[in-house]
Amino acid sequence: MEPLDLMDGRPLPIRKLYEAGGAVAIASSSSPDGRAVASPVLPMALAVDVGGLGPWETLWAATRGAAMALGDPERGRLRPGDPADLVILDTEQPASILLRPDANPAWRVVCGGAIVPM
Repeated sequence: MEPLDLMDGRPLPIRKLYEAGGAVAIASSSSPDGRAVASPVLPMALAVDVGGLGPWETLWAATRGAAMALGDPERGRLRPGDPADLVILDTEQPASILLRPDANPAWRVVCGGAIVPM
């Protein structure tokens, strides 16, 4: 089953776009009908389950891919001197968070270099 565009029902060729080097981004916020999706884990799990991406490709699309799709090549990566907005996951294997889309895998959140109280 291919993922569908929720607006018009056409198949979304996510795998083909990724393989062609396209900017594949996965994010959360809201759906076209206005329902909020606060955690990025559910859309990431759907990208694996329905979109044909592997777990590591999905993690890339939710981080670096999202930055590239927004035209911001300085984000979505972690290097000395880069902005320090990040989430530290409570897992040994980051891809394992996709197995529990209903759980919050965040151990710590860092924004602007400071730990955000959770």
